Amino acid sequence: MVTEDNEQAEQLSRELGFLCPQDSLPVLTFPDWETLPYDNFSAHQDITSDRLSTLYQLPKLSAGILIVPLTSLMHRLPPRDYIESNSLLLETGQKFDLERMRKNLLEGGYQSVESVYEHGEFSVRGSIIDIFPMGSEIPYRIDLFDDEVESLRPFDPETQRSLGQMTSVRLLPGKEFPLNDAGILHFRNRFRERFDVDTRTCPLYQDVSDGIASPGLEYYLALFFDQLASLTEFLPSTTCVIRHGNLQTSGELFWSEIKSRHEDRHLPANFKSSRSFSDRRRGFSSTRRLSHRRYPARTKSFRNTEQLRH
Repeated sequence: MVTEDNEQAEQLSRELGFLCPQDSLPVLTFPDWETLPYDNFSAHQDITSDRLSTLYQLPKLSAGILIVPLTSLMHRLPPRDYIESNSLLLETGQKFDLERMRKNLLEGGYQSVESVYEHGEFSVRGSIIDIFPMGSEIPYRIDLFDDEVESLRPFDPETQRSLGQMTSVRLLPGKEFPLNDAGILHFRNRFRERFDVDTRTCPLYQDVSDGIASPGLEYYLALFFDQLASLTEFLPSTTCVIRHGNLQTSGELFWSEIKSRHEDRHLPANFKSSRSFSDRRRGFSSTRRLSHRRYPARTKSFRNTEQLRH
């Protein structure tokens, strides 16, 4: 079901989720990033988690309902095999190389923190690893005995108390793009092919070279892959499409916004300084399409950031 915007998608998700039995007819959403095109901010981690979870589940569903705003449908996506090939299934009794796992998590887009509270975070304390996998409702605590997974326990991030036992946990990639050695090399090569800039003074290029996911890096997705996919490639050929609202007008407005902001971000041939890039960014501070209901903490953080920027 394609909607005009995120608000319509959220409303339909709540209504259909109440009416449909989740065990036989799951209702999935594929939310918009809720950032402006070519913005210098990334989507909230919860949004990225929802998107990665949906992309992972879609090829495996035999029946279900997918609700997607038109803006999400218009974006290109990583190849269909990216999510599956960069996922990991952890099970109790499995051999576990802590340093290798730490490296894989960082390359997969996860962030090392002291305490885990949000999607895409992990922490290591001796033989205990806390991780909040993308696509999961709750974080998990991995207890190691020597080089083996002794237990997998979900826990409450606020109280840090365990909530039972699990036999296995699925770890999805932390981002919609790879930050491993191959992904970084591909980005660097494609970036130099497409942009006539001094990469030594380009913060975005330098951040990716160091394995850092710069804010807004999602809009450079094409530089990480040889070929991108569309959402329809994750769906079976028998999919029935239902349109909700005035999609023609919504699509034209969004496409116009994309073209306008692309022109604003265009780098002239003689561009050599990151300062020029910052100067051009000053005209971008327009109102963002953030959902105040779903991500209140993100909205507050964004407002503080905007005040500092001005």
